[in-house]
Amino acid sequence: MTCTPTQVIDEVARHFEMEPKVITGQRRDQRAVRPRQVAMFLARKHTFKASYPRLGAKFDRHHTSVLASVRAIERDLRDDPVLRGDIVALERRLGVTESVMKPCEDCSGSGERRELWGTTWCRTCVGSKKVPA
Repeated sequence: MTCTPTQVIDEVARHFEMEPKVITGQRRDQRAVRPRQVAMFLARKHTFKASYPRLGAKFDRHHTSVLASVRAIERDLRDDPVLRGDIVALERRLGVTESVMKPCEDCSGSGERRELWGTTWCRTCVGSKKVPA
């Protein structure tokens, strides 16, 4: 299932308890920047790979800012369990994770795992460790 950039912005704003206009606004403090990066990342990933210029227009940013945000989230996902948890929770709330979830051998088949950017993560263990593929 895919979603629209507006749906992503609204859900990310709800998740981080802020107004959607903060995500598309010009604020540069960390409270606004990280949710904006997450929204850009999810929009790029789940809106039929919308072009960077199109997403830039939606977020009122240059397309290179969108590209930098996507890369920053991809990089930080490797080492930030809180960010991984936020992404998984947001994808679940957006309804986009169901088709990519698989049983997790590490949890004796009781959990689910997810391929995220070349690494397999267990939904049950998502905040604590990497699960071998």
